[in-house]
Amino acid sequence: MSKLLQGKKWLTIEDAITYLASEIGESVCESDIFDLVARDSLVLSVNIIERSYVEIGKVVDDVYELHIDSPPLKVLSGFWETVRLGYASGIWDIVNDAGSKQIFERKYYSTKEGYNGAQGTNRWIFIARENGRVCKLLEPESFHAYDGVSIKYDPASDFPNGFQFVVLKHRIDKLINELNSQEKLNDKVSSSSNAHPRTEESYKRLVGALLSIIDGTSPIQKYVNDAQLIKQLGNYYQGYEGFSKRGLEDRLPECRASLD
Repeated sequence: MSKLLQGKKWLTIEDAITYLASEIGESVCESDIFDLVARDSLVLSVNIIERSYVEIGKVVDDVYELHIDSPPLKVLSGFWETVRLGYASGIWDIVNDAGSKQIFERKYYSTKEGYNGAQGTNRWIFIARENGRVCKLLEPESFHAYDGVSIKYDPASDFPNGFQFVVLKHRIDKLINELNSQEKLNDKVSSSSNAHPRTEESYKRLVGALLSIIDGTSPIQKYVNDAQLIKQLGNYYQGYEGFSKRGLEDRLPECRASLD
């Protein structure tokens, strides 16, 4: 893996594909990235190179907290309240609300053969800083007066000119760790399910013996600790594979540990 990629704070989609493929040892393509983003498994960011018109605001939990007379706009995890108009540039997280999700899904399908539809949205697009500041993207040059008093502006249907999708490196590192952890878990489950038949049969006998103690059909009725249980099981099931003192001393702790 390139040392330059290791040292970057954010990666382009192309670099993210290269980095992710190298770290997980699998082929990765552009559609995989947008699929992960659409399913909320990865946060995508945008590098706005040319500053863009935005509506700077905040999200309030309750509609009664809004200081506006117009109907509330239900977005994100609450209701949107405009604070002022302004500009945005640089690196922003893309909030995966309805508008952005629609774009991600269309961009995902555009990487597949046979899809030539529009990739924009008819919903609002929100961007956010990691410090919590949220903005709503506006169409360039869309400000105009109406009713002689108010200012009207149109929502952006796509991301502004002069932008690039990027992924913050610490986010893709988190994804890599999650994927590798899941792989290890799958390997462990697979290894357990592919146990040697004789080993599996030994565990079945042990479970059967413990169940007979529980339902009262076993002569073993009372014991105060594992050592005493191991001794009684070994005596009663002498000659059965898996009931040797050493085997029981290995298996019982394993059974307890599997519940942790």
